[in-house]
Amino acid sequence: MFAFVIASWIQFVLLILTLGVEVWAFINAVRFSNDAYNATFRRPKGFWVALTGGALAVGVLSFLSGGRLFLLSMAAVCVAGVFLADMLPNLKRVTGR
Repeated sequence: MFAFVIASWIQFVLLILTLGVEVWAFINAVRFSNDAYNATFRRPKGFWVALTGGALAVGVLSFLSGGRLFLLSMAAVCVAGVFLADMLPNLKRVTGR
């Protein structure tokens, strides 16, 4: 019983953290202009906004379902992580931020 309670709390903390990462990625995806995305010679703004928005939606649904979509939420945070690790530094470099 004690191990189940500990595992539930760990899962809850992970859901909160992943939701925060997804919100951060979505806000940053929306924040930059379309010209900044074009200057990176990578995927356009609409692609990243849709991807990070979908990841955020999955994160919210997972949180509201009490963690029943936990594995799907982990995939969604990977999408947000790819944006934050790969695209965000390029956008900051192009815009001079």
